[in-house]
Amino acid sequence: QSASKVSLIYYILIPSWHPGLLYDREWSFIDSEGQYVNQKSVPRLCLIQPHIDLRDQTLTLNAPEMPPLIISLLEKPEKESSIVICGDECLGYQYGIQVDEWILQFTGVHLSLVRQTPEHHRIVKMQNKKDKEVKQAEPAELEKECKVAFANESQFLMINQASLDDLKSR
Repeated sequence: QSASKVSLIYYILIPSWHPGLLYDREWSFIDSEGQYVNQKSVPRLCLIQPHIDLRDQTLTLNAPEMPPLIISLLEKPEKESSIVICGDECLGYQYGIQVDEWILQFTGVHLSLVRQTPEHHRIVKMQNKKDKEVKQAEPAELEKECKVAFANESQFLMINQASLDDLKSR
């Protein structure tokens, strides 16, 4: 969440603790108040290119004129932090000072990188506008069907070429 796009040739879908693409939107940048930060408030975040290497089990953040920041996918940060995303309180593991300093050096803003804990999920508030029953369903029922990680409301956001062509023609 909040960095540049990731182009995919192939990817792994997971039906486990948060259905979707493996590692998709499992990380977010937060400010000192625990609020997630996006490109609207810190535009330089769009220049950070994340890369996940499944073979080496690493997340690498690349940014112009910065050394790569390599983070092991296997190591869990020790500090647990409360995070607010779209009004929902979540739990995440906050990376340490080395990561914070890399982000500060590139963005000029004091931010931290957090990774969602597998024990905590956000629940989609509503599947679609006409499906009001979902909004009133029991939490256990919602949790089975509508889990999200740090995504706003949906694990998949898709668009096809015909839709892009239509938008461009307007």
